[in-house]
Amino acid sequence: ENKNNEKSMEEKLTAFTESCDNTNTIPKFFISTLESTLRVNNLFKIAIKGTPEFRFDDLSITTLVESIIKADILLVDLSLTYHRINDSGFEVISRLLNQGSLAEENSRSHLEGLDLEGNDITGSSFEVANFTSSYDCPLVFLNLSCNPISLAGQRTIANIVLNNKILRQLSICSCGFEMVSLIELASNLLENSTLQLLYVDRPFLSTSRKDEIADHFSRVLAKSNTLCDISMKFFNILDHGAKLLADALCLNESILSLNLECNNIGISGAEHLASYLLLRRKNSLHSLGLAYNNVGDDGAVALSEVIKYSSTLRHLTLRNNKIGPIGLSAIGNTLQDCNSCSLESLTLFGNNFDNTTGKLYFNLIQNKLPYTGMFLDIDVYVVDGNYMIADI
Repeated sequence: ENKNNEKSMEEKLTAFTESCDNTNTIPKFFISTLESTLRVNNLFKIAIKGTPEFRFDDLSITTLVESIIKADILLVDLSLTYHRINDSGFEVISRLLNQGSLAEENSRSHLEGLDLEGNDITGSSFEVANFTSSYDCPLVFLNLSCNPISLAGQRTIANIVLNNKILRQLSICSCGFEMVSLIELASNLLENSTLQLLYVDRPFLSTSRKDEIADHFSRVLAKSNTLCDISMKFFNILDHGAKLLADALCLNESILSLNLECNNIGISGAEHLASYLLLRRKNSLHSLGLAYNNVGDDGAVALSEVIKYSSTLRHLTLRNNKIGPIGLSAIGNTLQDCNSCSLESLTLFGNNFDNTTGKLYFNLIQNKLPYTGMFLDIDVYVVDGNYMIADI
């Protein structure tokens, strides 16, 4: 029997709400929200985003955790995004990591997913959670994005990747990661054989060393046989970095999704990525994010060949890429003529459509896409004979 079933759900919910209510640190309306989310998720999950009306702070998060433990609710997933939780609050939350017994087989008795995006955590209490220990920290999913993580906290996260053999998904976007901790993270990833998802968007990088970080992460891609999904937005890798990653991908057998949006990738970088996708057309990426780069017409023409011949690419983002009528026509004509395209979604809004390409995509949307099911992020309207592009 699962531990959450030893007492009835109503008994546990009653104990939980009474404990929360006794301290007067959580408003009654929010206690009702907590009760509802617990009930809907069979006591296994709390997912609450902060609102202007209420955000958890040190006192209220202590009340929440103590009430969970007192009611003998064994959470599996906890998501408290965009509150005011700082390091003291994080230390309190870490008490839930070892709430159950890890020795019990086939028992969901400990926290597996922790999402604390958008709080005020610097990492000074990471050591209390014993993040680097697979035994003491049973998390499978950890999201600390949009927290002001200190350099010491960043290096602790890098050590998680080296020593924790349970963690499968790690999101650390917009945490101010510095070059030294990113290099340490990349080096430790070379020794990791369990992490499957890594989101590390928007680090804090010196412009003079941007090539160095692309080189480090290209080595990770070349060696890893477990990473399936990686996001490196705002790394400013430029064409040279894109080439390094494309060359590394030729040696990789596991990566299915790569997000390189907002990286100042131009024609050459797009062509190198297209060459990789064509070379490995039957065993390559399922998703490639290139929105908000500068691939231009020539890069779009190269990627149109990928759309034509790849049997694996399903999702491609090309919004705001300075693609003009030549590149847009190449992509549009490929979509029009190809009857075995693997693509399921494509984004193109923000590029330079003229009336001719507008008409081409109008016909695609009206006559072809309804039968293929492919998602396109634009719609086309005809106004006084002119084809106008709108975002969806």
